[in-house]
Amino acid sequence: MAKSTSFMTALPLEVFRTVMDQIVTTIGVKEGARLRIVCKLFKEVIPLSMITVHAFANHPPFFFFNPSENHYIIEYIVHHILTEGKSRKNFAARLFQVLEAISPNLKPEDEEFKIRLRALVLGLARAYRLGLVRELLSENGNAVQYLKEDTFKTDCLRTAALLGLPEKFTEIAAAYTEPGGEELDIHSYPHAGLFLCPSLEYAAQGGHFDLVCKILDGLENEGLLPIESH
Repeated sequence: MAKSTSFMTALPLEVFRTVMDQIVTTIGVKEGARLRIVCKLFKEVIPLSMITVHAFANHPPFFFFNPSENHYIIEYIVHHILTEGKSRKNFAARLFQVLEAISPNLKPEDEEFKIRLRALVLGLARAYRLGLVRELLSENGNAVQYLKEDTFKTDCLRTAALLGLPEKFTEIAAAYTEPGGEELDIHSYPHAGLFLCPSLEYAAQGGHFDLVCKILDGLENEGLLPIESH
């Protein structure tokens, strides 16, 4: 491991970054996080690779319409959620409540609220597929499994990670390291509320470098990123 690592770190930086991007693409963000403690250069480059991989990843299940159609469907979903508000106990109401909880100073008519709602819908579309998100807004009852009260805090944290809200960074990072924290087990993907993956994934998807580093620093400080010896 030491020899191969020395060889890699001797590569030109741009070549090394390309290699690391491919490694994180292959093994995924949750395993890529463990490589960050190999050496100082890995520590600097791994968060960038996480963000790059999410920024340029191809999501075939999501892009089953052309981009303009995707745009109109997202706008339809956003309009639907804003129109219904919290009037019913459904998927739209849950999204509305999550945004209100993490953005208490914003009103639904505010443009920033709508921008955050669009970003949330897009993040969910990449997790569930856009068509399924649209179906969840219907009255057929399919969304009931996502509306448990005990996952509401997790929904809020992961939404804040996707949006990159600085005032929530400390709370998001703490959820990985505090006893009983929502994100403590980074090596499994238990279904929790609206989101299928931990906040680290959504922080990377949103391109929030500082938050990615804060989460990884917390995991490293608590010894939660062990490198297996062979």
